[in-house]
Amino acid sequence: MQIRNTVESRISFLSSGDSVMGKLKVDALSNFRSEGGKAVCNHCDKKFISGRGIRDHLQTHNNDCPYCELHFRHALTHTQFSLHKLQVHNVDDRLCCDACDAKFNSKRAFARHKDAFHMLGKKYFCQKCDYETYNANSLYRHRFMHKTEKNFHCDCNRKQLRIIQPSNCRREGDKLICNHCDKIYKSRQGVRNHLRTNHIYRYDCPHCELHFADTSPLIIHKLEVHNVDDRIRCDACDGKFNSRRAFDNHKLVFHMLGKKYFCNLCPYETYNKDCLSRHRVKHKTIKNYHCDCSKKKSGLVQPGDFKRDGDKIVCTRCDKTYKTMEGLRNHVITIHNRPYVCPYCDLRFGDTPPLIIHKLEAHDIDDRISCNACDGKFNSQRAVTKHIKVYHMMGKKLFCELCEYETYNRHCLSRHSFKHKTIKDYHCRFCKKSFLRRRNLVLHEKIHMNERTKVCQICKQAFVQKASLNYHMMRHHPEANF
Repeated sequence: MQIRNTVESRISFLSSGDSVMGKLKVDALSNFRSEGGKAVCNHCDKKFISGRGIRDHLQTHNNDCPYCELHFRHALTHTQFSLHKLQVHNVDDRLCCDACDAKFNSKRAFARHKDAFHMLGKKYFCQKCDYETYNANSLYRHRFMHKTEKNFHCDCNRKQLRIIQPSNCRREGDKLICNHCDKIYKSRQGVRNHLRTNHIYRYDCPHCELHFADTSPLIIHKLEVHNVDDRIRCDACDGKFNSRRAFDNHKLVFHMLGKKYFCNLCPYETYNKDCLSRHRVKHKTIKNYHCDCSKKKSGLVQPGDFKRDGDKIVCTRCDKTYKTMEGLRNHVITIHNRPYVCPYCDLRFGDTPPLIIHKLEAHDIDDRISCNACDGKFNSQRAVTKHIKVYHMMGKKLFCELCEYETYNRHCLSRHSFKHKTIKDYHCRFCKKSFLRRRNLVLHEKIHMNERTKVCQICKQAFVQKASLNYHMMRHHPEANF
């Protein structure tokens, strides 16, 4: 009966009126029983070995909102109640610190904040260095810096499997070669990503025999094939997340339940520490990082590569003219410098797509990254991530404020917004015409400047716009393939 007394004492606060949970009441004696030293739930017969476990579990059977009839799917916690009451009932019962603007969901968190942040508690010292803190947990984590002996060993064969080992890849000079398909990589990160996405599958589907290299394609597979949605859903909004870490970060940042961070140089404020770190780069003027690689310097535009002729920029190698520095830079990199080298021959390319096509056609090597949820192949990891968020609908859903249009692609929403735009902000310098989009204005002004860059390869007649050239080909050269 010892465990029963322990559980009863730890759970008795739920039936008291001073509970932070409000009107939530749990009759502990009628909700669990003791069997063989374990606490057993009377509702579902689940067993627990600690009072905290049975206490948290019993809350899942009594998780109704005290102000309405809403029933939460997950375990009832202080954070979920704070989110719901704040956004639905406009009730903010969080504890506020009088010394700062911080708010907390429990008295325990509030007391820990006063002791550590405002330095009102006991000071803890490290015995091996000069480190001192007011938080006992911070001192506990700090002590690991002085620890050298690894006392905890993993007994699971799956975790002991290292991706980069002699059986998976070999080194020849400065290159790493995959033993499974003989693909060549320059860095350990490249060969590691290749092995994880193509040869080593660490995640198994519980409903079939398929294997996956990451959790995201596994979740997409279970959602599309087995109609099982294992994503964690936020009760305060419609957000869905693949991991508990992403869900916790969403609550702290999106629902503003975390700590607020301020910029020391401007009024910028955020609930995301990473956003503050990226924002501080805007105020930075000194460039501390310098490139020492000659290959990367070869892709940059040097002062001897161009000269200025009025408002135009002229390439000194082929006398081509450009209006912007960006156009000249793309021309120098793709035509003259060509920084991308094929690892199997000496050919050079100005961009990665022609290099990937060359390796596929000349060397029969496909370096494209495959999507594990479908048959799509992409040239970069960034394209794969965008494909998963947009095509497989694993990203954030974006809505139009003026209609019912919704999409997972930010660029699609930006293009859609032009349908509701009525004011023409772009005006022609030569006539009184106005346009909604800047690119339409640029095409129109080429007519006034007589810039005929679209040339017919059969009769050498030049046109300003691509549409005019297509009409010319259909009318005068219908037999040509264009």
